[in-house]
Amino acid sequence: MSFLNFLSKPTRPLVGLDISSSAIKLIELSKSADGYRVEAADNLNAAVTGIDFRRETEGAGLVLIDLSDPSINIDIDKSGKSIKLSFYQTELPGFLDRRLDVVDFATPVNAVDAVQDGSTTMITIEAQGQYD
Repeated sequence: MSFLNFLSKPTRPLVGLDISSSAIKLIELSKSADGYRVEAADNLNAAVTGIDFRRETEGAGLVLIDLSDPSINIDIDKSGKSIKLSFYQTELPGFLDRRLDVVDFATPVNAVDAVQDGSTTMITIEAQGQYD
């Protein structure tokens, strides 16, 4: 540790509560460029820790899903214009339980909807037109 680090003001931990209909959990947060990110949670083994959407330069839609554990079991089901991702035995923090309406980005993706269904996190990507 350098002398300057010793004199710097320590960073205070940021904690919050994830309040859902079935549980209240203490979570540790860190500030990120676009808000806050879950770093750790009490009794949260496997979790979706972030969901984001980006438009690539060629007009493709990119859905980014951050996981606390890369070995989480995922089932992918393509049905009609929807792609359904099931993350088994995986928690979804309350602040990520939402629908992202991304139709204004002019990509094949219209919406990304994340919900908790029992012990499974379900993420549905609604698309239009041709996509891979």
